[in-house]
Amino acid sequence: MGSPAPAVDEARRAEILGAIAAMIAEVIGEEWVREKPITADTKFSTDLEMESIELASLSEKIQARFGDTVDFPAWLSGMELDDIINLTVGRRVFYPSLLGKASTVCQIVTVGLVLLINARRGPAEWLEPLFLATGAFAVASALHYVWAAASGRHAGQAHP
Repeated sequence: MGSPAPAVDEARRAEILGAIAAMIAEVIGEEWVREKPITADTKFSTDLEMESIELASLSEKIQARFGDTVDFPAWLSGMELDDIINLTVGRRVFYPSLLGKASTVCQIVTVGLVLLINARRGPAEWLEPLFLATGAFAVASALHYVWAAASGRHAGQAHP
């Protein structure tokens, strides 16, 4: 949980940054972008002067390249205006941790069992411990992500 990310993570980040930089250069289509080094700290608005239509086009390219593992429009829509204005190419992303995945599995199982019990009109008295366990996993996962953000570490080391 507290170990630093392995070198493979850095290589993967560099590969993703290179792919995104190529997409940005293609979307903007200007020669100066190809000559300008795009780093994780490059800002979309001030450094690249990207407009909303270009962000939309970049979003489509990201979706085409990375598929369902990245939902750029949904991620962007959850941001405040100041966050979007100051958005950098390398904005930190927290990958799913084992605890986060366990929480998701617990939630899915809980929903499935509730639906099954309701459909069969079965007894539901044993669901309360399952609800408590699901809630505990969700809270533990949230605290883990908060800890990861505060300590400057990725919540999970594996990439999608």
